[in-house]
Amino acid sequence: MKNQPESKVLSNNPVATFCLSCGRKLLAQIQTTKKELASQFRKAFSGNEQMLRVVLNEAEALAFSTGYPQLLFPTLALEKVESAAAWQRHQLEVRAR
Repeated sequence: MKNQPESKVLSNNPVATFCLSCGRKLLAQIQTTKKELASQFRKAFSGNEQMLRVVLNEAEALAFSTGYPQLLFPTLALEKVESAAAWQRHQLEVRAR
């Protein structure tokens, strides 16, 4: 099996095909959620979109360290983004003083 192309291995193994399909679907769902949150909070992070991307990537990594990333990611990402947005607002207020 080592030297066989991926497509040949998958065509011979319906379980592997199913798992690969599920994994791709999971990644697509998480990417969609990340894009939606980024769009929703872009204004709160104007000038610091890097922080928004980092926060979303951290949430994704934490979610994938569990057995249920598709369940935990949306809530975890929202909490982390809201917390970072609050910190961002606080920093702007401190600088304005």
